[in-house]
This record gives sequence, C-alpha cells and structure tokens, in this order.
Amino acid sequence: MCTNKDKLASVDGLNQKILIKREGERKSTVVRIGDTSLSALGEPILTKLDLNEAVFKIHQGLEETEVFGDMKFKEAADFFADHYVRDEKIKPVVSKNCKGCEFQSDDGALKSGFKECWKECHSLKDEDFEKPFHFDVWRRPVSIPEERLFMEEIEMTDFTVKAGDGDGLSWSQRQWLQIEKVKNGDETEYKDQDGINRAFATYKYPLHFIDFETCMAPIPFNKGRRPYEQIAFQFSHHLMYEDGTYEHAGEWIEVTPGKFPNFDFVRALKKELEKDSGTIFRYSNHENTVLNQIFEQLVDSAEPDKVELMTFIKSITYDREEGWIGPRNMVDLLDIVIKFYYHPSTGGSNSIKYVLPAILKAQGKEGNPYKDLPPVFDQYDRETLDLLMQDEDIQDGGAALIAYRLMQFSVMSDEERKKIKEALLRYCKLDTEAMVWLFQYLAKK
Repeated sequence: MCTNKDKLASVDGLNQKILIKREGERKSTVVRIGDTSLSALGEPILTKLDLNEAVFKIHQGLEETEVFGDMKFKEAADFFADHYVRDEKIKPVVSKNCKGCEFQSDDGALKSGFKECWKECHSLKDEDFEKPFHFDVWRRPVSIPEERLFMEEIEMTDFTVKAGDGDGLSWSQRQWLQIEKVKNGDETEYKDQDGINRAFATYKYPLHFIDFETCMAPIPFNKGRRPYEQIAFQFSHHLMYEDGTYEHAGEWIEVTPGKFPNFDFVRALKKELEKDSGTIFRYSNHENTVLNQIFEQLVDSAEPDKVELMTFIKSITYDREEGWIGPRNMVDLLDIVIKFYYHPSTGGSNSIKYVLPAILKAQGKEGNPYKDLPPVFDQYDRETLDLLMQDEDIQDGGAALIAYRLMQFSVMSDEERKKIKEALLRYCKLDTEAMVWLFQYLAKK
C-alpha cells in the first residue's frame, strides 16, 4: 500500500481523524477521532501495488539487481541470516556515502558507528577524525578518488577547476578554495569585496528579507487536495533602509489543525511586499519553488482573487519551464555567498545557520544565536517525534517542519500549541534577521 500523489482527498479534515497521543514519558499511541469508517474516510488516497512479479522473480532467482556486493537476493539473505545466527559482525564498507551516516557522535561517552567502521577499514586513530574527509568538500566532485581519505590529500589534478561564466567564483573554484584552505591550514575568510559591491550596487531600497516555513504532508488536510502537496504555513519579513537601520516588518503563521493556509499566506505576503518596489531577498531557491507551487494550486482553485494573487507571484519569482522572470524577481543571498564569500569554520556548508556564526567569528565575536534559542518541542518524547519524521526532515528547517506536523497530527493542549507557535515565530524571525546581519557584513568594506 503506497500513497498516491495523484489521488484527491474527498473529505475535509482527514489528517485529524487519526492522531498521535503521548502516554507518559516513553509511550505514544495512535488514537481515532470521531467516525473512522471507510465511508467517513472517503476515497482512498492509498494505492495497492501488485508485487507478485517481483516476488516470483526472487523465488525463481531471476532478479537482476545486485543486493549486497555481487550477491543476489537469496544469497544475500542467507549471508545476513548466517552472520546473525552466529552473532558475527559483517565487515563494513566505507565510502563517500558515509557522509550522511546517522551513527556519528563526538561525545566520548557514546559509541560512534561511523568511527568504528573507518577505524576497522583504514586503521584510523581518534585524532584522524578531527580532519575533514574527502566527502566534506562542498558538492564533492565525483572524480575525486575514494583513496583520498582526507581533504588535505586531494590534488588539483583530481578534478577540473573552471572559471565561472559570470562574476564571482565558479562551483569548482569554490570547491578548490575550500580544499586549498584545508591543505594550507588557512582559517581566514575569503571575501571578494569588489564583486559584492558590484552586485549590491544594483539593489533598490528599502530591502526586503523573507523566509518561509513549509511542509509537504502525506495526508491532505482538505477535500480536493493531494498527498504531499506543498503547505506554506509561516513567513517572516525584515525590512532594511538605506541608512542601514532595519526592523522586523511583519510575520504570518497559520497552525490551525486541518486548515489549508496557502492562499491566505500569499495574500499576507503580497500585503507585506506591495508597499514599495524595493529588492526582495531569499536564502536558497526554496521560496521561489514554494510560490511557483502555490501558483499551480491557484490555477486549479476557485479563489475570487486568484488572478491578482497569481500576478503577484509571477512578479517576484522566475520559472524556467514557463519562461517568466518577474520584474521584482527575488535575489538569492545564498548565491551571493557562494560566489563572493567563504569562511573555513563553515566546513563547506552554506546554510545560514553555519554562515552566521562564521561572520560573527570574523568580527571577533563568538557564539551562535540559533543555539541560544530554546528548543521548539522539548516536552515531546523521541518516539512521538520519530513517528512524525522522515529522513529529509533532518536538515535546515527540520525543527519547524516537525513542529507543524506535531500540531496537525497529534493530540495536545492549547497551552502546548501556544508554546510551539511562539517558538516557531522566534525561529523564523531569527532567519530573516540573520539575513540582514549577513547583508550588512558583506556590504561592510
């Protein structure tokens, strides 16, 4: 049984019929709310997939996919079963894929599966793990040989370093810059002030900095919506003036269970940004993608102001497939960072949650404002959170996404809901304020 993204929910509030409830510190259960009969759930959003052919191929030894090394399905299954029965460890295989290993820990009191594997395969010592690995290179070039365990061992001949087509560093130049600083033990920042100045000279004040929080939920909230449709439930907006002063100009959030927020989201955003023609900044392409997805939702809607909202979206976004670039197309501040700024303390990451502490460090300041914020949901046990998480959630913005799901798919008090909402507002506000601080630092000669 698999979720079918082409299916439309035929009833409202489907996500509120089956909720997660905490019972004590370590236990969570699933509870049914109201009528959960098949007729009440409406048209199924799950689809049966016939796996008979795949199972037949497995039984007949006809499958072609290698499962483990050069073993076929049955051979691999026997291999695993035999080692399990004898309680014998299977020799690990390490590679660039280890970068995302979830069994990493720098806490000396805890075991680290990541370190165990690399020690066994390459006889590494504890101090070796203080050095960046080859897979820590930003967008690691595929041509870098696996035998180069550490970044310091990579040579320029291992991949092609090309000049960019326009202003600033190309991707490969940026990659070599990171590698070169590691090889030379250089912990100083790289800042192309001339390039930054050329870019900044084209912007129009007042400057707008926006950040969205979104979710793609497997269970549609409303009739007529599909599984995993984009849901935009929050934004923050900072405004910066030509004299360098700035303010938190506005914010918007909708966390009411079962309410589809997207069209009100765009209305509120339009109200925030239509007061002037100043340049709008985002950080990464996420905001552009979300607005384009809402544009498509508006096309199929019966909203009375849909044309007005669609016109607004087109004015501040771009769409390569449809071939439009809005007159106020948002500027990606991340693109400015990639082309003109790098600090070794980011470890190659361009996430603003790493770049912000780096620019503070460059100014002789220590600390990370993100770590100073209180946790969003420390009152929830690990099991409840695991039920609401997927692999892609463990990244920037993950806390907000999980918190939103928590409020949509679990039983909680009004007080708990209020606290999580306040935490979400603090986090999103810091994201846009961090963009302002970053802009000010980059502009500083």
